[in-house]
Amino acid sequence: MAKRYIIIGSGAAGLEAATAIRTADSLGNITVVSEESWPYYSRIRIGEVVDGRSEPDKLALRLPNWYDEQKINLLLKSRVTRIVHAKKQVQLADGQLLDYDSLLIATGARAFVPNFPGSDLAKTLRFMADAVALRQAIVGVKRAVVIGGGLLGLELAASLAKAGLAVTVVERNNRLLPRQLDLVAGELVLELLQRQGIDFVLPASTAQIRQENNGLSVDMDDGCSLPADLVLVSAGVRPAIELAQAAGIEVDQGILINDQMQTSIPGIYAAGDCAEHRGQLYGIWPASSEQGRFAGRAMAGLDVTYAGTTRMVTLKVAEIGVFSMGKTGDEDGEVQAERSGDDYKRLVRDENGVLIGATLVGDLSERRHILMALTAGKPYP
Repeated sequence: MAKRYIIIGSGAAGLEAATAIRTADSLGNITVVSEESWPYYSRIRIGEVVDGRSEPDKLALRLPNWYDEQKINLLLKSRVTRIVHAKKQVQLADGQLLDYDSLLIATGARAFVPNFPGSDLAKTLRFMADAVALRQAIVGVKRAVVIGGGLLGLELAASLAKAGLAVTVVERNNRLLPRQLDLVAGELVLELLQRQGIDFVLPASTAQIRQENNGLSVDMDDGCSLPADLVLVSAGVRPAIELAQAAGIEVDQGILINDQMQTSIPGIYAAGDCAEHRGQLYGIWPASSEQGRFAGRAMAGLDVTYAGTTRMVTLKVAEIGVFSMGKTGDEDGEVQAERSGDDYKRLVRDENGVLIGATLVGDLSERRHILMALTAGKPYP
């Protein structure tokens, strides 16, 4: 009898798992359940939908006929409301019960909105539906405030600026991207974004959002205020663990998994932004994809050992290339750094000269070679 696989979530982890399963098991029945209306798409590019550079269908990462070719049953606009692990079943919102032999929870994460007065007046951007709604919401809007200067916040600010809005970013840290960039790189990114018309207020913490006249006001803890027609919050994400928690699966910040991607209940696996491995929540695309591949192989009965993912970020914010991988702190090893005009390169090596971290801003032409050296644990150049 063919093995039955159910995957909850159609993002990077879910679809990479489905692909890995099909590679290992040509006969298994694979069902992917997704609350979204769009199949697997590039989440890191949804800002292009906001500013009109692209349409939702153009961001699809699988051709429409791929699911049929791979014999994957994709259930869009469907929600799993309950996992009945004693019977190896999941229940959908319409009451339908689906049987499984192996189950993957790849529910991802949701946008986090801090609990301050007026937070309900702000919008978020996490899913394609958010991007489509925001594209309509910015029509006729002149001023926007983005609360949060992390990766997603900067991408969102750049998209809004491209759409013709005057944009101000409020960031609680005293520099941009402190988890990914050192001080010099963060200052360079700030300078380049300012040149493109994006304003910044940092360090600053939001006290409240309130309605004022025909618009909104973002009030800071220091008493300063910013007028806005639209406010968006990009203050990070929180793993979607509620479904697993209700099923009695062990959770902490995320759904706890071992090196075989297994949760605390046999036959149930987790991967992606919702999963916590060795105390780590990654929240980055490469980790979700890698975890999904490992989970798919494990679900199909192959021996796997997931040892973690090297942190890596590659993006373009308002046409500014940024690459960060491995160790980026000053305390991590011997640092070689140089800035040339609007380009910046920083390499970190251990005591044996092996490359353990790298940061590039602007010119990313060395990215592939650096990536190879870091992945292989070799010196560079």
